[in-house]
Amino acid sequence: MFSRLFNALSGDSASYPSVLLRLEAPNRVFILHVIPESSKVERIDTTFSKKIRYGNAKVRSSEQIGTVRLDKPGGDDTAYKFMEDLTARVKKLCDENAGGFEVVDRMVKEVLRPAAVEALRDREASTTLSRDGSSAHTLTLVYVDRQKAEGILVGYEPSSIGGNL
Repeated sequence: MFSRLFNALSGDSASYPSVLLRLEAPNRVFILHVIPESSKVERIDTTFSKKIRYGNAKVRSSEQIGTVRLDKPGGDDTAYKFMEDLTARVKKLCDENAGGFEVVDRMVKEVLRPAAVEALRDREASTTLSRDGSSAHTLTLVYVDRQKAEGILVGYEPSSIGGNL
């Protein structure tokens, strides 16, 4: 307890930068995080709330990658299916860059941005949207500072599903 107080007052606490992909869907938020030190992939989806907290991580900045039109739940190309595809692409690129990422910018450049852009382009070319409607979803890179060199989505909140992949 005293160490936390000391670190808070002294400003000498360590910070571990990271970045995650966030897809906002109506009434849901999908989050994908690659732990830079291990290349382990975490993913979660949760009901939408105005302020999303990423464990004890603090948000530094965010950058919109693009928007994608996806079916409502029950359609052929839903937000869940998009995140499944995006997770597979991220895992493949992480496997090709084994050993973790000492620099978060490298992870963004070599894994997250290419996987996201490729997934968005594939959806733009796709014509599988159902006729009863689709909606636009925003895909964003969120840069965070973690307090520890570990995952941030474990034990996220009781109503969430997903976890480590």
